[in-house]
Amino acid sequence: MPELSHADREAVDRLTFRLLKEICCSVTDAMGKTNPEAARTLLLGVETLITAAIGRMAAQQTEGANSTAIAVAVGGRIAEVLDQARAGLDEGRDRTGYAVPLRVA
Repeated sequence: MPELSHADREAVDRLTFRLLKEICCSVTDAMGKTNPEAARTLLLGVETLITAAIGRMAAQQTEGANSTAIAVAVGGRIAEVLDQARAGLDEGRDRTGYAVPLRVA
């Protein structure tokens, strides 16, 4: 496999982020249609795990001298994804903007 250029590595990062965002929102949408509270609990659990990992990255300076700034930036990007997934649940809509049918028990 050939070595990736800097531009290729940036494309990998962009596409990876986009796919993870799609997965997070799609899973939340699917869960929210059948069990919104479970979807909220899942998002809270994911957020807790990510917060701990980012805190460790900053504390241990795993990314070098700018680890804290990198951790803050990563946290901000991930927060946007989680906020988007959570907003769909809170509004009763999926990420495409269509109303999610309500279940009547």
